[in-house]
Amino acid sequence: MRQISAFIDRNGNKQWGTPDICSSRKISEGTYLIEFQQPFSQNPVATATIYGSPWQTFNISVAIIEVSPYHCVYLTSTPDYPVDCGTMVMIMGEE
Repeated sequence: MRQISAFIDRNGNKQWGTPDICSSRKISEGTYLIEFQQPFSQNPVATATIYGSPWQTFNISVAIIEVSPYHCVYLTSTPDYPVDCGTMVMIMGEE
């Protein structure tokens, strides 16, 4: 098993975490792409949580919308529209 974890800021930049992330970037409002330096042998399991002050993030949620052995895509949004937000991401899978 291999585990990748990182803090991705609201602009899509990895601020800290394991070195297994090849790149991270915002691809549109509230939508982020994380690419893995080394692919997993099969689709990994991904989780993400919103990161920020409660008064700024109380109505924001995160949804993983695509996972493959090579990348993960997730979306942060209010109930009405996508919005940029920092996240803590964890991906686990078989090497």
